[in-house]
Amino acid sequence: METTVESALQLKGPSSLGLEEARRASWTQPLRVLHAADTNNTPGTSVAVVWEALKAVVRGQFIAIAVCTNALWREKRRLWEAKIKELEGRHRETNSMAMRRQLKVICKQLHALDTDNAEYALLRTKQRYYVGGRRVGRLLAHRLHAQAVQQQLNAIQTRTGTVTSNKGLILKEFEMFFASGYTAEQLEADAII
Repeated sequence: METTVESALQLKGPSSLGLEEARRASWTQPLRVLHAADTNNTPGTSVAVVWEALKAVVRGQFIAIAVCTNALWREKRRLWEAKIKELEGRHRETNSMAMRRQLKVICKQLHALDTDNAEYALLRTKQRYYVGGRRVGRLLAHRLHAQAVQQQLNAIQTRTGTVTSNKGLILKEFEMFFASGYTAEQLEADAII
């Protein structure tokens, strides 16, 4: 018997249905790599073509897992919101404290789901700070950016005595400095002492 998200929500309750279970279930499906290798490995096929076919199969598996995870997350969010609307309607009718507590618990769980999604999105960004948002966040982002700029080396004096601001030359100067700073004999002498 195949259980859907709605039936699992009704049977187990919203709190026990997790996206981690869905991810684990999608990862337990066998990869079709061996089947693709057997299918594409004919005498007239080059190794490069077989390799590209295998990469396409694996890429397709990853895309399928991502689509499944996103669909489950959207469905779970939709079900939580429907449950909240239903409980809010019942709470308006009865005005009971038990209903209010239950509504508060479900709202916290929906908030935790949204927080996890936002945290995942922030971890995937390439910025180290968040510029948009409230004033406090913008001030913190400005301060972090100013601190990062202050710690950068904009120009150095090379061994020839010229000042350069070319990042490639700065990197090369540091490489030469650190390469000439240590020799194998010095490292062995330091290890003995």
